[in-house]
Amino acid sequence: SVTSYARIAVWRDDVTICRDAARKDPDDPIWRRQLGKALVRQGKLDEGEFELRRAAALSLRPLFRGTSNLPLILLEIGLVRELRGDYREAEIALQSAMEAFYSRRKERDKAVAACRRGIERDPSGAERCRAALAKLGV
Repeated sequence: SVTSYARIAVWRDDVTICRDAARKDPDDPIWRRQLGKALVRQGKLDEGEFELRRAAALSLRPLFRGTSNLPLILLEIGLVRELRGDYREAEIALQSAMEAFYSRRKERDKAVAACRRGIERDPSGAERCRAALAKLGV
């Protein structure tokens, strides 16, 4: 059919598929994450990180909170930065992933410990840690 033929171009590769889906639902963090990962696999690190950061921001919205994979998105951002050779920024992103992981699981002691380690490495993250811990009632 004509519709099937028109869709073949979209199924060319992962990036094309994900771009099409993200274009149709631009506020869905899941498609943004998948697009970011596909771009990274193609070696487009800057564009991939941009989409991953966009997915992280979208996943903080109330509609997606608890259903998105924020810790995994932050982990993937850290891995992109590591691939780029920016180890300090990679460490900060990976620390944020740990904070998000423990906060999401409501593991207060581990979240506090992860935040303390993060602040020791990068004092500029103190406010972010305070906000994450406040959500846990710490």
